[in-house]
Amino acid sequence: MRDGDGIALAYAFFAEADEGKYGKEPAKVQAAIKDIEAKFKAMPAADLPQHLVGHNCSSSFETTPPEIREFRRTAAVVIGFTCLNARGEAIEAVNLFSVTPWGTPQMVGVSGHATYWDENPELLEELSNPYRANRWKLQG
Repeated sequence: MRDGDGIALAYAFFAEADEGKYGKEPAKVQAAIKDIEAKFKAMPAADLPQHLVGHNCSSSFETTPPEIREFRRTAAVVIGFTCLNARGEAIEAVNLFSVTPWGTPQMVGVSGHATYWDENPELLEELSNPYRANRWKLQG
């Protein structure tokens, strides 16, 4: 089991056992997730890279629109992106921004060379799934 998976599973287990998907104050947690989405949607494209964890991105940065996706145990703002690193190699990545059932911000980032993802179809989505999400696609 990967570390990120274990952390997400642990907090989800305790939250669901006691409080349900969004903790004791669901409205507050859901509002915090919506605030994250609004912050990223309002941000100029040029400012986005400094908030995203990529694989040494240096140029040609392109993102998917920030979007809240419902996962089995929570919701997260999902931003997929591509870029080139300093050697000109294509990088493909995804970041998930969420809030734990206790209101703590949480971010998960997965990135790597596009050629690796091409050789391992669906692995990027699988690795981006620490919330035990229903399946989703990066590009619509």
